[in-house]
Amino acid sequence: MKFSVPKSRLSGYLQYVLQVVPSKSTLPILTNVLIEALEGKVKLSATDLDISISTSVDCIVTKKGSISMPARILFEIIKELPESEVVFETSGSRVEIKIPNGLYRIGTVAAEDFPKLPAVNTKKEIKISGADLVRMIRKTTFACSDDETRPALNGVLWQTKGDKMQMVATDGHRLAKFAVENPKLKGLYEDVIVPPKVLDIITKLLTSESGEIGIIFGENNIIFDLGDIILSSRLIEGPYPNFDQVIPLDSDKKMTISKNDLASAVRRVSILSNALTHQVKFSLKEN
Repeated sequence: MKFSVPKSRLSGYLQYVLQVVPSKSTLPILTNVLIEALEGKVKLSATDLDISISTSVDCIVTKKGSISMPARILFEIIKELPESEVVFETSGSRVEIKIPNGLYRIGTVAAEDFPKLPAVNTKKEIKISGADLVRMIRKTTFACSDDETRPALNGVLWQTKGDKMQMVATDGHRLAKFAVENPKLKGLYEDVIVPPKVLDIITKLLTSESGEIGIIFGENNIIFDLGDIILSSRLIEGPYPNFDQVIPLDSDKKMTISKNDLASAVRRVSILSNALTHQVKFSLKEN
């Protein structure tokens, strides 16, 4: 295997991949990054067995091949290099990383020992707005539970109903629900529970101005096609609690208030709130 790539380009894509690489693992191979030199590009992949990520970097490939090597060591090396063309070349069980005035030799592991990543079936892909997805995530994930005895509440319920999709999260004390319209989902009905970790990664890879992205709902996993990045995650087994029954439908108690005034008042009284529930009491009067 031999290829060359600009330092700045490789460093940026390695940062994407590192978001999935565990800092420690009982399976050392999971702290590696899979590097595959293909036609005109290099594919970088990582997984913690729950979440997987793959991305491709355009570069000059002289000889195809694949290896895996320690991800964080590679990133730290590339980060400290001066801006230049970086050459990777395998030699036996090592890879040589070359720049005009430097050389690193790092031990590698055979690519065959790296865990298999989920296959992507683009025929089942649907398109949604990346900006809408980011909005839904940011409006709901904060309400997820960290109680491991209730695994369904550890995730976010993602529902598609006809031309609408919504996310719901609750820890049993608070509940967040956010929905958006999407005519492209017409006829699609899915209920999946997604781990918040992969959704948090999505918000780092997308922005509120992002265009369309692809989503593939699998039987046990969900795949996000962001163009040059493929992100997949295992789903959490359900069922999710019936949250609709705790949302009043005919309440006549409503108020309109400045969000800054409300936030300030809540912060002042929450100093003495319950450490677990953080509950505060609202008393509504005219004006």
